[in-house]
Amino acid sequence: MKIQWYPGHMTKAVRMMKEEIQLVDLVIELLDARAPLSSRNPDIDELGKNKFRMVILNKCDLSDKRANELWKTYFEDKGIAVILLDARNRGAVKKVENAVREVCKEKIERD
Repeated sequence: MKIQWYPGHMTKAVRMMKEEIQLVDLVIELLDARAPLSSRNPDIDELGKNKFRMVILNKCDLSDKRANELWKTYFEDKGIAVILLDARNRGAVKKVENAVREVCKEKIERD
């Protein structure tokens, strides 16, 4: 008996992302800084190839600062921009907005 571990709603979501990804300039992943790899969807790497990429490590205030920096380096070495974020902080939205502008700077200037 084959066990299906990939739930139907995930299959549907991936199918929808494949259809819409061509309209997207930047793929942003929101991850839990306490467990970044466990909170990722592995399909995003394939779906987001050839796109600008950004990872937001949320709840960085609840995780180890040294580990945050190591994870930041890990993703940056893969060519992915990283923001360490505490979403409860009032300046968090502005921080994300500024990072998006920086990552997409070339595209914004071209357009």
